[in-house]
Amino acid sequence: MMAHALGLLVVASAYAFTLDESADCYASRYPDLHARFCATDRCDTQALHDHYKNEGATEGRRWG
Repeated sequence: MMAHALGLLVVASAYAFTLDESADCYASRYPDLHARFCATDRCDTQALHDHYKNEGATEGRRWG
């Protein structure tokens, strides 16, 4: 049981890193989003995901 839980944690960690990397790429592609959701070298990745889901996709913006 412990090995299964550890395996899920490793998968979840890798998935979270990929999402953050994609969010950073999304913000870097659009200066208006970078200015709105990022401060120096850190971005609010959850807000970027929400923006894409709620607005960005319908505006024709590319994720990642």
